[in-house]
Amino acid sequence: MLEDLIQKMTESKTEFEPGEVLLNEGEKSGRLYILLSGEVEIVQDGVQITTVDTVGAPLGEMAFLLHGPHLATVKALTDVHTLVVDDPQALTEENPDALLYIARTLAERLAATSEIVVELHKHYFDVLAEHVEPEKHDDVTSKVKHLWERFGSIMRTKIADF
Repeated sequence: MLEDLIQKMTESKTEFEPGEVLLNEGEKSGRLYILLSGEVEIVQDGVQITTVDTVGAPLGEMAFLLHGPHLATVKALTDVHTLVVDDPQALTEENPDALLYIARTLAERLAATSEIVVELHKHYFDVLAEHVEPEKHDDVTSKVKHLWERFGSIMRTKIADF
C-alpha cells in the first residue's frame, strides 16, 4: 500500500535540512507529509512530545482529519526526505488505501499512548509512596485524580464530537 503511494507521488518529493520546520503548531497549511528518510521532532507547547524516524510515517495527518490547525510543530532533526501531499482530501478520495494507512498509523500511536498513560498512572503510586510525606498523600492523590478525570473527560468529549 505505502509503496504504491510512493510510486504514484515521485514528483512530490521534498527535502529539509536539520532545524527546518515542516509544519507549525497552530497554522493551517492543509499539507500532509509522508516521511521517506530522516528524523523529525514533534513539539507541542514548546515540549518535545516525540521523535519520528519511521519510513512512511504521515505528518500533519491530525490537522487534515480534524480540518483544523496543526496541533504540533514538526521540525527536522536530520536531513529529511518526504513526499508532500498538498491536497490530502483528493489523495484519500482517489486512493482509499491511503486513508486506511493513516487510520492504522493513528491507531498504533493511540495504542502506544494508552500504554504510556497506564504506566504513568501505575508508576505514580510508587513515586507517591516513596517521595511524598504520608500526610500529603491525600492532597497529591486528589490532584492526580482530578487530572485523570479531566483526561477522561477530554477523551469522552473528543470521541463524542467525532
